[in-house]
Amino acid sequence: MIEPYEYIRSVEIIWVIWLLSVAGIVAWTIQVVRHLRGWSWRRFVRDETGAAYGLSYVMTFPFYMVLILLVLETTQLLLVKIGTVYAAYGASRAAVVWQSAQPAGQMNSKAEHAAVMAMVPFASSSRLHLTGSGSVSSDFDNYWEAYQHHSGGEGEFRGYVERKFEYAHQATSVNVAPESSAPDANITVTVNYEAPFHIPYIGRLMGGEESSQGDYLIYNLETKATLQSESPRSVQFDPNDPVRSLGIDYRSE
Repeated sequence: MIEPYEYIRSVEIIWVIWLLSVAGIVAWTIQVVRHLRGWSWRRFVRDETGAAYGLSYVMTFPFYMVLILLVLETTQLLLVKIGTVYAAYGASRAAVVWQSAQPAGQMNSKAEHAAVMAMVPFASSSRLHLTGSGSVSSDFDNYWEAYQHHSGGEGEFRGYVERKFEYAHQATSVNVAPESSAPDANITVTVNYEAPFHIPYIGRLMGGEESSQGDYLIYNLETKATLQSESPRSVQFDPNDPVRSLGIDYRSE
């Protein structure tokens, strides 16, 4: 279950900045259009007074550009935030399935895998954001095969998709927390994602944090999803091995 608040969790200030920036651009644009009524290049070139009026636009244009860049960056962050909502729901479903499936003890890893796969479309493809470890290359082949099957992607896009795949692995972390030992207890999954800023100046302006993975700024996104466990009641719960096996050997590979 995704609570409505999850769409604004950790991005409250981003929504405020986005709304104010959009309002500022709209208001500023309306004022500019009003002042440009009856304006012509011929009159502007011939009349020296026009140059004085033009100076005000030159001086205010940088601030207008800052508003545009703020809208672009905050829109990107909000889109990625929607991705984390999808990832949290996918991870919670995986946790519910794998809590009682076999082989046992894979609930956390499967939940994280589900979240990472969900974040690939929203991940950065910039080489500046990658650590260069290449540790996920072996896992990418299956993903690329599925990508080609469903989208008909050509080979020239492989590098682009692989970079997104690698950054999703690098920037996504998952925490799985069962509410209690009861078989029908809720399981809450928290997905954290390090969303990179693509415009450094805007990142500084918005209080971006230094990434531990490289020389770039990030904004931490957090989303939670809760689903009810469907483990069988007939199995004795062991706190040292919190898995209620269904007796079904479930294989996803």
